[in-house]
Amino acid sequence: MKRLQWFSIFLVCMLLFSVTGCTPQNDAAPQNETPAATTAPESSLTPGAYQAVGHGNSGPVHVEVLIDETGIASVNVGEHNETAGLADPAIERIPLEIVAHQSVAVDAVSGATLTSKAICEAVADAIVQAGGKVEDYSTMVEKTAGDTEEYHTQLVVVGAGGSGMMAAVEAARAGIEVIVIEKSATPGGISAYGAGIGAVESSMQKEAGLTFTTKEVYDHMMEYSNAVVYAPLLRTILEQSADTAEWLAEQFGWDINVVTPNIWEGEVFDTYHLVYPYGLERFNPLIADFEKNGGTLLLETEGKSMIMENGKAAGVIAEKPNGTEVHIHAEAVVLATGGAIANEAMVFESTGTAEYITMQPSLSDGAGLRMAQEAGAVLANELFTQVSEIGMTPGIAPEPSFHINLLSSSALLFVNSNGDRYFNEGLFREQPLNQGGAASASMGAYYVIFDQETLETLVSNGLKGLLPEEEAKRQTSQLEKLSFYGSTSGVPPMFAGANEPLADLEREMAFGMENGYVWKADSIAELQQMTSLHNLEKTVDRYSELVVAKEDTDLFKRDVYLVEIEEGPFYAVKFMPGVFSTLGGVKVNEKLEAVDAKNAPVPGLYVAGIDGGSMFHKPYYDICGTTMMYAFGSGRIAGREAAAYISETQN
Repeated sequence: MKRLQWFSIFLVCMLLFSVTGCTPQNDAAPQNETPAATTAPESSLTPGAYQAVGHGNSGPVHVEVLIDETGIASVNVGEHNETAGLADPAIERIPLEIVAHQSVAVDAVSGATLTSKAICEAVADAIVQAGGKVEDYSTMVEKTAGDTEEYHTQLVVVGAGGSGMMAAVEAARAGIEVIVIEKSATPGGISAYGAGIGAVESSMQKEAGLTFTTKEVYDHMMEYSNAVVYAPLLRTILEQSADTAEWLAEQFGWDINVVTPNIWEGEVFDTYHLVYPYGLERFNPLIADFEKNGGTLLLETEGKSMIMENGKAAGVIAEKPNGTEVHIHAEAVVLATGGAIANEAMVFESTGTAEYITMQPSLSDGAGLRMAQEAGAVLANELFTQVSEIGMTPGIAPEPSFHINLLSSSALLFVNSNGDRYFNEGLFREQPLNQGGAASASMGAYYVIFDQETLETLVSNGLKGLLPEEEAKRQTSQLEKLSFYGSTSGVPPMFAGANEPLADLEREMAFGMENGYVWKADSIAELQQMTSLHNLEKTVDRYSELVVAKEDTDLFKRDVYLVEIEEGPFYAVKFMPGVFSTLGGVKVNEKLEAVDAKNAPVPGLYVAGIDGGSMFHKPYYDICGTTMMYAFGSGRIAGREAAAYISETQN
């Protein structure tokens, strides 16, 4: 296809999805049931089987579109790298919807928006291949709200991620009647795909000969956070962390193993426990246990507002994607919606930038924080982003393990969007989850600058080739660890091969140039002009002085990372901070009760997981697995405490 033709398809698809495609669908046909058909446009398409590709969350999604005399006859999704479980509803439903409505303007499946977009993008391509116009197959699908649905229960949990399902499981096991509502078409959230959980004094750690104590970890975390987190909550989470990890392994069959020595050399304690399996396979045992004990899970049901009676939490008002209201009356509420990373405006207000890429698709738009405030609770501290250990290029890579992303771990020259150097780049190599990650994300998009010799070194010798011989030997085991865990999901897959030559880097760079996030120039002055990095030439001149002097007297990067930028061609690669979630939120106590401005609990209201803000402080802890430890631990506590509250109010 001609480049202009593809671009036209892209613009049409983006326009359609900006209007409807990001609205999750619910009352479309159930899985494996064909939706009611609408009148097809008069077809001007050439019949045939057309192969097309859309761009999903994890790379290309291949689609075969069969077109006959009447229009779009069938849509079949073929090869793709989309996340199993998470993408399945979109792969099953979107083709049926497109055929039934003869339109690519169908609603995306909640929680699988990018996969939904990819399928529609591919079908739009096939329409053009068949000689048609995409706009002729872009009729908006009308949605009609149904009658208000009413439910009465004892406890309603908003969010079916790690913290929400833990609360639901614990409360249901305590004999409480529980309804869980979840905005997405699939439960689990980011907790279904998180690599590991933190724990202290677990049986796995003891078997490995690790002897650090809860008190030692507690003291370190209090000092690290400048003692501004809520100490009783931190202590409670740490004290039950080992029990939670072992409970998940014993009760639900999770394969949990401590990582020692730690993946990152700068981590203080070996708290990280890798967790298998992933996705729905991880969460299905939790859901089965919950439903066995009488629980009800309502998917594609979005919590909107609180029901309050006499100052007490008394349920929630929710909404289905077609606008149908759902009223759930309850004696207590647990909010566990996963923070606010999907709310660009809220993140921008707190951080000053909206330039980031989420490492896993998220629907968490701050609803839990807003609903808690409606009920009278207050926020504990400002939102900040939990940054991944690797940066991401803004274009969609052909493969999820595209190694160009490793340049964000290269410790080469990094500049912000003004062309200024702004932090010690070595921190992102040695302490990426806290110091380096926080620094790299502080100004949004950033650019890695290097010359042709450096590119050739990376291609022939990899990241190790940039280091002096002794330092390369010292870091070899670290790079081998990253490569291993990148291939086994302990860290993002881009790290697979981190210890090897980046043999495909030139091809990947060429792809980046075609897609507008890599630039090549014969001089730094020309590179500055191409990228609009206004101070780049001055910055490179100063950096070159530091390299010659073999000492970074500006930002104190270790001299082993000082690499010359000497002879062209010269390159700039744009990166966005990769982020997992927001941290910071509703003020809670050690019982996970939401509290008001006078630190009094809001009766019947509990906040679990990263909707809560009393556990974290910027930057993220230098202890692996803390967010997952908090998600599952706080959920268990909230569920037990809510059950106790309900039982007490009945007596």
